[in-house]
Amino acid sequence: AEYLITLFNVTTICESKNLGTLYRNG
Repeated sequence: AEYLITLFNVTTICESKNLGTLYRNG
């Protein structure tokens, strides 16, 4: 089950970076 948590964390980090990029570009 730990790998699911890791995958979730990685996805969250990627989404946060994408939101940050959109915020800077927008």
